[in-house]
Amino acid sequence: MEIEKALEHLEEIHNQVHRSEFYRGYRSILIGATGLVALAAALLQPRFVNPSQPLTFVYFWVAVAMANFLLPISQILFHYFAHESGLERRKTRLALGQFLPCLLAGVFLTFAVCKTDTAFVVFLPGFWAMLFGMGVYASKPYLPGAVHWMAAFFFLGGVGLLALVPSHESLSPWGMGLVFGLGLLMGAGILYFNLERKKP
Repeated sequence: MEIEKALEHLEEIHNQVHRSEFYRGYRSILIGATGLVALAAALLQPRFVNPSQPLTFVYFWVAVAMANFLLPISQILFHYFAHESGLERRKTRLALGQFLPCLLAGVFLTFAVCKTDTAFVVFLPGFWAMLFGMGVYASKPYLPGAVHWMAAFFFLGGVGLLALVPSHESLSPWGMGLVFGLGLLMGAGILYFNLERKKP
């Protein structure tokens, strides 16, 4: 009987320690806002993108991505310099470092495609989504386990966008809008229900 109580107590301590290892710098409200921005961008794409000029598609979505990057990173950097302890700063660097390689790969891939042949632009939405999904999965050690569903959504969304390449529908507004909009909203829900609503 005492052994069972000790094991239950040990499991409870393990769960508390495990939850305390999660990185809490990503806030659901800001991640959700980035998802809404992606959906709004899909509505605005026809006004800013010329279908006969593929580079306008790249410029538009790169601008959207930069805006969406600034939303959470500004909050993360503010807390990093203003509030976090040395241990918390280390966790921030580790968590962001997990995602950074996929982000840089997306930047270099985009640059290479634009400089090589604009005919390859139709492949970018699929590659962007798959790289983002890989970045989310790489960050899994510091986030709730449910983020693997978010990673899978982005990866499969990227596969779907690549399947649309022959018809050029991968450049349609709702290709990027739905994959990134819904994927980021899913991530916001995961953060809220697994980290923010539950106290460590």
